[in-house]
Amino acid sequence: MKKLIIIMVLLMANTAMASPFLVCDSPDPADEVTSYVITYKEREIETLAPLHYDLQNIPEGDYNISVQAKNRDGVSVATPFFFERSALKLPVDSEYPKTEVHQEDSQKRL
Repeated sequence: MKKLIIIMVLLMANTAMASPFLVCDSPDPADEVTSYVITYKEREIETLAPLHYDLQNIPEGDYNISVQAKNRDGVSVATPFFFERSALKLPVDSEYPKTEVHQEDSQKRL
């Protein structure tokens, strides 16, 4: 039972730290899509189907991306979209009052 709990905690931690991904629904099997061509900032990247491309290493900025599906007959029409990759913003200082624990109070409770 302990092993199961440890595994579940590790899986949840891994999911919480997931990277942003470019994904799409599975295409119709009749289309026989073998790969996808992703184009952005004059770069062209081909990735195997199904589309699940990791955007973690893309620097901050605005991006116009287009994606094309590829099969043995050729390449589909490009599907363009726009997104902004921004830095993770951590909260600055909290407005909540800070709680101070006095040694005398903690000893009274004991």
